[in-house]
Parts: sequence; structure tokens; C-alpha cells
Amino acid sequence: FPFFSFLLGDLHPHVMSLPFVVLFLSILWNFLRMPMHIWREKNLLSYSTIFIIGLCLGGLGFNNMWDLPVFSLILFGVVVIKIYSYIGISFWELGRMSLAYGSAAIGIGIILILPYLLTFNSQVSGISPVTEVVSRPLHLFIIWGLFLIIIVPFVVNSFGSTTVNKDWIKMSFVSLSIGFSPYIIWVFLYLSQGGMFSELISRLFHVFPFALLISMSVYSVMWIVQEKKEHFGNAYAITLVAIGTLLIMGPELFYVNDSFGGAWERMNTVFKLYYQAWIILAVAAGFSLYYMVKLTGGLLGWKLVLSKIWVLVFMIMFLCSSYYSLAATFTKGEFSNSKFSLDGLAFLKVSNSSEYMAIKYMLENSNTQSGILEAVGNDYTDFSRISGSTGIPTVLGWPGHQSQWRGSGIASENREQDVATIYRTLDVEKAKELLSKYDLDHVYVGSREKNLYGSIGIEKFSKFMNIVFQDDQVTIYKMSE
Repeated sequence: FPFFSFLLGDLHPHVMSLPFVVLFLSILWNFLRMPMHIWREKNLLSYSTIFIIGLCLGGLGFNNMWDLPVFSLILFGVVVIKIYSYIGISFWELGRMSLAYGSAAIGIGIILILPYLLTFNSQVSGISPVTEVVSRPLHLFIIWGLFLIIIVPFVVNSFGSTTVNKDWIKMSFVSLSIGFSPYIIWVFLYLSQGGMFSELISRLFHVFPFALLISMSVYSVMWIVQEKKEHFGNAYAITLVAIGTLLIMGPELFYVNDSFGGAWERMNTVFKLYYQAWIILAVAAGFSLYYMVKLTGGLLGWKLVLSKIWVLVFMIMFLCSSYYSLAATFTKGEFSNSKFSLDGLAFLKVSNSSEYMAIKYMLENSNTQSGILEAVGNDYTDFSRISGSTGIPTVLGWPGHQSQWRGSGIASENREQDVATIYRTLDVEKAKELLSKYDLDHVYVGSREKNLYGSIGIEKFSKFMNIVFQDDQVTIYKMSE
């Protein structure tokens, strides 16, 4: 799933945070393995451990704000496991101590990125219940089938290995509450907005497998840390399964209100949470695969046959899942008819040599005070290529992205019209006024500008600007000194 981002060279926060997520999960594993008496003592090691956890968590939040709540939840889960495994206390006392220790690390992380948070503006306006469009089971299986083939048998086997102890009623209540509470919260929110009762049963069946898997995972973790304190690897992996499954189930019930609406309302929620779920479940699946392969070594009879069927299904799923990475690389990369290059603009040498030379000229002859005017057009097109390729500021790049990242189009209001006016007006003084307003000393005129704004108003630039670059398709004007 994330491979297409690597293929595109995507440097959005959810991609850049991936190695930091792995680092944070590794730090939590180290923390979980740390002896309790060392962790609870007031010494440099215990304080530095909490500080490092807070530093890494704050870094995740700074890099990708979606990571802060999710990995704070994992932190609390690990703290609960650690305290519960060493101290025979009530659930209420367990919650109080876990909240205290977890809040300390989260507080450190927030303090470290406080300068950023004080100026942080988000386009998120709230969380709403999903009322209509949910993921089709087939699509869910296509995305998560490989992981489910690995982790479901692992969780089922772990759950089946538990025994009834004196706390099984409490443990069952806690695990079912955690697994089904998202659905219960959704029911109240959905009905409060005038939802239909007939949808409640349908949605319950839709999320039931995930809620059940979460409940079984939570119960298994509680039993393991209570009865088999040395099996921290199992407990940590199953905890990651529970959190990852929760991230998959969440977008089927809720979505974050942002700049997307209509049929796209869940897009950001699904995209961002799936990224987190993918890396979390990938880590859990690695341990699960080792555990299940090791478990099959001593099986006999029908259990052995069943294990071989499982291995066969896994290999088929693995090969099918691996196909995309190879096929997409060769297809999108066009290896058969392309030359390898680290120059992201190399394709322009063939497709539009005039524009390539113009960009090269601006890179060599502009300075930090330069500004350039170019046409404004739709997102994911050739528009704003000059500014984007040189780093020289322009009036407006892709309007849709500006609205998306800023939460509204207020900041870019009237800019697109001003650009059109500069190119089209025959009034030299008006053009000078608007160029000065945006601190522009260069005007780019290429095929996009001529097609969008026409050629009538272009001639005026030569009356008060110098031509510094020109060929058959591109002309660059520079303001006279």
C-alpha cells in the first residue's frame, strides 16, 4: 500500500514519518523489556527513558500531527502492560498509574514542540459519524488480506491458549468494552444526527469482525501479562494488532472533517490512518509469522494439514501482493525506453526543451529577492512548473492545494484574478502596480500563459521590462533596474 508513495517520490508527512514510527515502536519495546525496578527508581536511566520517549513522540507529532494521538495510545497500552504485569492492583489503580506515567512522556513531547503548536493551524473542524459510504469488504480484503492471513491465526491461537482465571469476568468486560466502544459511540452520534435504526444492524455486521479481533487481542494481552509475565513479545505484538485493527475499523465509523466533502469526505481519514495501520500491522505480522511458523513444527494429523493449507494461502497472498511493487516500478518507470537520471527535469529536455532552458536560466541568474509571474491553473498539471522547479516565489501555485493546506481560500483570494489582470491588461501602470504588490521582478511567458490569457496584453511588458531570455516558445522579462 505505501509503495506507490515511494514510487512517486512523495514527501508528505505521512511518508516522512515512517522511519520515525519504527524508531518509536522500537523504543517502546525496549521500555517494555526494561526491568520494573530500574524503571521505577529515580535515577538518570529512568528519567532519560521517559525523556527519550517524549522526545520521539513529540517529533512524530511535529512531523505528522496524525501520529501524536495514535502513538500516544500505543504508549498508554505499553505502560498499562508493564504496570499490570508487575503489580497486582485494581483496574482503577492501574488506570491512575498508567495515566500518570504516560502523561509525563506525552507532556514532555508537547512541551518540546510547543513553539510549533502555538502557531499551528489545522483545517480539521471536528469528527463526524460515517453515514453512508463505507469500504466494500472486497476492497478491505485487497488492502489488508495479507496481514489478516498472518495475524488472525496468531490472535486466535493466543486467545485459544488462555484459561479461565478468577478475573475472567472483568477481563471479558474490559476487552469487549474496548473492542465495541467505537461502534457504541458511533451509534449515539449517528442517531443524534437523525440516522435510521435500520442502519445500526448493518453497520454492526460490517465492523463486527474487527471489533471481535480487537476484543480477543485485548483479552489475550491481559491474560498473558497476568499469567505468563515473561512473554512480553506476544503481548506487544498482540497490542499492535489491536491498535492496527482499531485504525482500520475507525474510518468505517468516523471521519475527520476537513476540506474534503461529499463522496471524498473519508479520503484523508482512510489514507492517513491506513498508513499508520500498515506499519503497525507490518511490525506485528513479522512477529506473528515467526510465531506461527515455529508453532507448526510440532503439529500432527489434521492440525498439520491445516497448517500446510495456511502456508499455501499465505504464499499465494504474498506473491499476489508482491506483484504490484515490481509491476508498478517497471510500468511507471518506463525502464524499457528511458534513461536513468536523478534530474527530475530531464524529461523536459525532450518534451519541452525551451522550458527546460528557461528553468536552467532562472536557476543560474536569480537571487533570493527574485519573484516570478507565471500562469495559474489546475492542480496536478504543468502549471506552476517554473516556481516549483526553481524555488522562486510566485503569486499563486495550485489553488486547490492552497485551499486544502490552509483550510480555506481566504489567503489566496483575488490572487488568481490579479495574475490574469497583469497578463491581459493593456494598462502599463496597472501592470506595474500589481507586479510591485507581489514583489515580482520577472515575468514568464510560455505556451500556458499564451493559451490561458491570450497574446494581446503580452506586448506591453517590453515597454517597461527587459527581455533576458527568449527562444521560439518562451520569453522571460525582467524589471528594468
